[in-house]
Amino acid sequence: MVRGKANSILQAPKEELNLPLYQLLMKLHKNKNLTLSSLFNFIRDDLDDGIEPICSIARFDNNNVSIHGMALFRNGNWVATIPEEDVNFMLTMRHNRMTAPLYIAEKHLNTTQPLIIENAQVRREIRVLRTDPHPEVKIVLTIKGATTSSLNELGNNKVGTSTNIAKELQRKYEQVIHFLQENRTDCLGVGMHVRNKIGYPAYKGEEWPERFAKSNIRCTVSFTKINEV
Repeated sequence: MVRGKANSILQAPKEELNLPLYQLLMKLHKNKNLTLSSLFNFIRDDLDDGIEPICSIARFDNNNVSIHGMALFRNGNWVATIPEEDVNFMLTMRHNRMTAPLYIAEKHLNTTQPLIIENAQVRREIRVLRTDPHPEVKIVLTIKGATTSSLNELGNNKVGTSTNIAKELQRKYEQVIHFLQENRTDCLGVGMHVRNKIGYPAYKGEEWPERFAKSNIRCTVSFTKINEV
């Protein structure tokens, strides 16, 4: 839309943009069978300072369509792809509340079975502890869910305790945060919380990718088992 035939729509003054943009979205939704909410969310995040949009990558193979990772953007450009196995970890940091399966491969657990948390209920809170010279941010994740791994093996190695599961989840979340910072793309909305803390005039959204990369972002995870299967 930005570079194609609809580009002229975006040249209108901001106060005149809402209706034409809405009409365009409705046309796409009606004629192309596109999900209006996804289009709206993408454009909203692309225009907003402090968060970057994301887009699922669909793979078509042998007449089957599957989601293969998530495209990450910076300033309107596709800059990186988050692997499929990391998508849910990213998404649960992107939303205040979300339910999603979480998976940790066996190679990280020193076991022969992976750890799967079915329907993990994740609550997220972003706390801005400091803004200068570089933001210091704490992401607090409270998770509860049922594990469906080989519990006898996990129990014997003390991997299956709530404390150790929380430790492994925290390691995985921090790995995803590091990946986002390396690519200077803030799809988590950390920038919005920093902006709200210091005010928009001081925020200077165009500089945020660099500040995001240099931010001290820490993650803490607490996990509670609902049951064991």
